[in-house]
Amino acid sequence: MRKSFRLSTLALLVVLIWSGILSADAKAIRYGGAVGWSPLMVKGDNGRIVGVAVDVMNELGNRLHRPVELSEELPWKRLMDYAEKGEIDVVAGIYKTEEREKVFLFSQPFMVNTAKLFVLKDNIFTVNDLQDLKGKSGGKPSGGSFGEKFDSFAAANLKMNEAVNKETLYKMLQGKRFDFVVMDGDDGMAYLAKNGLQDDIKMLDFDVNTVKVYLAISKKSPVADMVGDIDKALLDMESDGTLQRIADSYRN
Repeated sequence: MRKSFRLSTLALLVVLIWSGILSADAKAIRYGGAVGWSPLMVKGDNGRIVGVAVDVMNELGNRLHRPVELSEELPWKRLMDYAEKGEIDVVAGIYKTEEREKVFLFSQPFMVNTAKLFVLKDNIFTVNDLQDLKGKSGGKPSGGSFGEKFDSFAAANLKMNEAVNKETLYKMLQGKRFDFVVMDGDDGMAYLAKNGLQDDIKMLDFDVNTVKVYLAISKKSPVADMVGDIDKALLDMESDGTLQRIADSYRN
């Protein structure tokens, strides 16, 4: 009788443990990103959020046999705060910095962006090197990074202003609150075209930085244990052309 009880207890324990494993495996990878950053995450005509980062996460979910779930739209700083705490597993679409590496694990890059400068048409100036920006003031998205090189130079040499969205940034530029806006080139041009500002605001030829775009996995999330699998899936997606096809599908 006692032996039978022990066996039954052991069997129940195995079932409970196995059920827990299955539940953990089935838990969705919750991710978020900078909605409005074209072509990574934008709102479609029907209000749904679409973009390169969304398609990459969906494809990753398929390859890893894990559901993925896009979080509600959040301001960038709040999204980062939630991700640092592990309340969101992955930030889909982010630049790598030393500061961010303290709280996130970074995947293989899945995209490359070129940061550019945007200026008023009546205030076009020549920039061949970051040093040419000394003495000027700029604007950037709140909490935004444009690579270690630019961030370090700006901190030491420039007066930078931040705004929570592109609309405010460009209005401040038009109001001559600063000399330039720094932003991803594709994203900036898409915004100008959408809002009919191409004649008033121009993109300079100078490349501020060519920056790789990553997935940032919270070190406090259980998904941190999956970084190796995520990297392998991304490398497979690169080698079989999936990443290129996704990127091409959002080019005009």
